[in-house]
Amino acid sequence: MGTLGFIVNTISKVDEKIKDIHECKSRLRSFHWQLEDAYLELKVWHSIWIGKKAFPRETYVHFWGIEGLDDIESRVGGITELSDEIKVLLRQPGINETRKSLSHSDLKVWHHLIDRDVAELPSCRELDHRKAGLVHKIGFTLFRNASLLERIGRLKSHVEGLRDYAQYTFRLMQQTDPNQKVTTPELRRTSDLNIFVDQISIFARLLYESRLSSSRLEWAIELGPPDAGYALDLWSEVDRMYIDFMVRDTALDVETRASRVRISVEEKPTLTGFIVQRVHDVVLSHGEHIPEFNRLFSLLEKPARRSRPLRKMLTEGVFSGKDRKSFELERADLIYGLGHWMVLLWNTPWSRDLCTCGIRCTLLADTHTRHSFSPNPQRSHRYPECHPSKLAENRFILLGIALAEIALALPISVVLEQEDTTYVVGEELVSQKRLLGMLRERFGRNTITKAISYCLDPNTANLGNSLAYHFEKYCQNVVSPLDTYYRTISKHFQTSSGKLLSGSKDLSCYYDVNYDSDLSENTENGNEDSSCCNEDEDEAFSNDDEDA
Repeated sequence: MGTLGFIVNTISKVDEKIKDIHECKSRLRSFHWQLEDAYLELKVWHSIWIGKKAFPRETYVHFWGIEGLDDIESRVGGITELSDEIKVLLRQPGINETRKSLSHSDLKVWHHLIDRDVAELPSCRELDHRKAGLVHKIGFTLFRNASLLERIGRLKSHVEGLRDYAQYTFRLMQQTDPNQKVTTPELRRTSDLNIFVDQISIFARLLYESRLSSSRLEWAIELGPPDAGYALDLWSEVDRMYIDFMVRDTALDVETRASRVRISVEEKPTLTGFIVQRVHDVVLSHGEHIPEFNRLFSLLEKPARRSRPLRKMLTEGVFSGKDRKSFELERADLIYGLGHWMVLLWNTPWSRDLCTCGIRCTLLADTHTRHSFSPNPQRSHRYPECHPSKLAENRFILLGIALAEIALALPISVVLEQEDTTYVVGEELVSQKRLLGMLRERFGRNTITKAISYCLDPNTANLGNSLAYHFEKYCQNVVSPLDTYYRTISKHFQTSSGKLLSGSKDLSCYYDVNYDSDLSENTENGNEDSSCCNEDEDEAFSNDDEDA
């Protein structure tokens, strides 16, 4: 009985093999189609991620990270090697077409390999097996049929894995929806944004380091709103960005006013040392500027008076009471400018150690106020209780606190406890929920409140300090709401000739009605100056000892 079963089983297998031999041609055609499908999927992947010209290697590192790029190149090498094995099996035995594929697995040249693989794929009419004799067909059935099935199955699996891994890793790095398909325009925009951020960050970082070579000059970033056409949401349309500074000669009399310098961001970072030296020479020569250097930097209008520390003014209640409304336009100017410049310079030392102790208020000749920020790690805070030292590198929280101080016109200190962070607003101890509630009561849920809430959110703080991955997210959640607030306030001041109209629908979400009436009283008494920086003319640009 066992012998009979063996014979039946053997006959069945032989019958299958005979059937395989007769179907050799159709199976080869099926293998060809499966292989062609895999290559077409590779070409789609290639057209998205590489195109006619591959990105520079550092761009792929930005897309996938160093480990991700290494893994993808390894996958590409494995796919190329497996592809060569399959094509050898599809042709006559003895024709060796195996190439050293792994040495060509770099993405920069891989698009040539894919084009070659598709071009060299034998068509059904060209397959040598079509004219093969019985012996070759038997050999194919016994030895190569199973190998082709296994290898083509692996190739399809590897191609799908490459597609999914590349998309998932990119989305993970960008912290966007992992299920959203990646498109070539998105990759080009991401690459351009990375170049834009890198250019500004590298230039500003080198500028920061170069200016340390001269201890005589003190540099501070000017925090005014950007000129028209230079808003951060227009980054892709801007040919050349600029950074404004207030630079003061500390060796001269304290009554010496600072120089205002606009520096163009250069593509060649090596120019930073030269620019700093030229600014040094110009400031020390009291404003003599050579026109041939206008492309690199230019001098702006000098301040009319010296500056005052914003934190001290908040502590003294300069902006409280009847002067509160006269501070509205100045507040909008400073809040938008602070958000704009801190985000733009996020990856640089210029945005480090942010505190209103380092923000100073300066009156220009046209009675317009400008503010500046001077980051100085060695500077002991005028008010040591401002922020715990462990927050020094948490730029989001520091930015959120500074914006909240300016919005509420009150000094704010942070108290870190085991469970929740609390704040001292003026003299009142409040929770973060209460702090945001105070902002909502005065400004509504959007604009200022939205930006500060985003900055103080622990999930935002966990994003880290890499600007290139989150630039547009920061602009959307921080800069754009502050820009909206600034434009609304500016427009209202222009249309009402410096007076806020009580009951205005445009500003109902920003102002308390009582404050509107306060401003009307104030302006009718002839006090229309939107700046409060002219109350003390005896303070230098930045003198920590004097303001202590």
